[in-house]
Amino acid sequence: MKVYDCSEARDNLEALMDEAWMAGYVKIRQRVGRDFMLRPWELRSPLEELEVSLEVERLVQDALALARERDGSALSVASGPENGKAA
Repeated sequence: MKVYDCSEARDNLEALMDEAWMAGYVKIRQRVGRDFMLRPWELRSPLEELEVSLEVERLVQDALALARERDGSALSVASGPENGKAA
């Protein structure tokens, strides 16, 4: 994560707030070396996190499907007793 100095933070406050919303927080450092954290008053909802997780899972599934098409391998995201498959 990038650490912003005070002048960067002042000049780009709107962008810092957007980044804090997406990442959860941003760090701002004073010249004397003190660090501060800017974070949203309300953090992102758990449903937003779930949407991100589902999107990542879809991307992984698509990548595995493409790999299977290329080399005919039987790659699997999850294998093991918890999914009803042998490890």
